[in-house]
Formats: sequence, structure tokens, C-alpha cells
Amino acid sequence: MKNYKPRNRNFKSNYSSKPKVDSPKPSGFQVFVRDGEDAMKAYRRLKKRIMRDGLLQDVKDRRYYQKPSEKKKLAKQQAKRRNEKRQKELALEYGIRYKNYTPGF
Repeated sequence: MKNYKPRNRNFKSNYSSKPKVDSPKPSGFQVFVRDGEDAMKAYRRLKKRIMRDGLLQDVKDRRYYQKPSEKKKLAKQQAKRRNEKRQKELALEYGIRYKNYTPGF
């Protein structure tokens, strides 16, 4: 029987399917304007990144102090709103009556 040596799991091949590009990686919320690209397009990318991260909403929330009980109350209201919306969408999908809404009329 041969001595079987398992392949090293940390082994990384020098061959990759994607060519390496020497372009700087933006750190934080930096967005680079590419060659021939409109500055407004880069600005929109930056806005999307900020919105996705929730930074803008965080800044808006910290404009004034909010008591923990108010935060809980607001979170409950938002959860209730999400649930109501989901229930209405399901009712529309299956064509069943939901509260004052009757599909097909």
C-alpha cells in the first residue's frame, strides 16, 4: 500500500482564471472616477454605497436623543407595518379578502 499524503488544504494554485488588475481598492466610502466616466455616475455609486450601509439613516437617527422606550415603540410600529404589507401582498397573490380589500372588484 502506498503512503497516501492528503493534499494541503491551504494550498493555493498560482493559476487563476481571472487576470489580476493593478487598480487601487477603495477603502471606506471612497469611489474612484474611472477613465471616461461621468463624475455624476461616480457620485450615484457613492450614494448607493452610503444608502446600502445605512450611514445616512444612522446620521438622521442621531440628530436628537431618542429614549430606548421610543426606539422599541418605533421598531414595533415598523415591524407591524412590514407585516401588514406582507399580508396584503399575500392576499393579492392568492386572491383572498383582506380587511377592507376584496380582489376583483
